[in-house]
Amino acid sequence: MDYANISYRDLQPLVNLVSFSATHARTQWLQIIGILQKSSLSLEIIDLHSSQWMSSDDYDLRYAEPEERYCGACPEKELKELLLGFKNLKKVDLGTLPTTDRAAYKLMETELREQGVVVEWESCRESWWCSVCGSFHK
Repeated sequence: MDYANISYRDLQPLVNLVSFSATHARTQWLQIIGILQKSSLSLEIIDLHSSQWMSSDDYDLRYAEPEERYCGACPEKELKELLLGFKNLKKVDLGTLPTTDRAAYKLMETELREQGVVVEWESCRESWWCSVCGSFHK
């Protein structure tokens, strides 16, 4: 499936979906989670292990610092509201969230855990290889 061009129509037939897994993928996950929240109310597991988050203007920001480049890809408040909207969610692995600061998503993580959701995620490394522009970023 081409996750970059996924739409509500593509996921609409998945009303009985219980588990969604798309590991090692790089796309606009915030949009896809929003679609899943509307179409798949029975979802219990979201597994985006080792996936990377990108925003719609990702290529315009490819030379920016990582925090600037990816902050719009996954605002904590918006992601938290989407995930709390899943009434049956038991586990979520968000892959690599767009921050180098583990505290950036602490409130979201705490609130989800209080709802009984197992939360896993990684933060970006301080310095990483960018396959898009072919250089290291801090």
